[in-house]
Amino acid sequence: MRQRPVRTAAGISTIVVSIFYLLVQMAGAGVLVSLLLGITSEAGKILIVVLVGVVMILYVSIGGMTRSAV
Repeated sequence: MRQRPVRTAAGISTIVVSIFYLLVQMAGAGVLVSLLLGITSEAGKILIVVLVGVVMILYVSIGGMTRSAV
């Protein structure tokens, strides 16, 4: 087998699985936060899920993915 198609298939499958895992994890975190805050409306729950996603993106982009200077 040639190396490039195998790497491409492995990369695409990894990204697809990671996206589905991330969606479920963020939805669970949003539901947990809305439960802790006592939010019962569907619009409020959706807003909390979006806010959790924004906070996670900010967290990773600011401090979670730094390169070492080695």
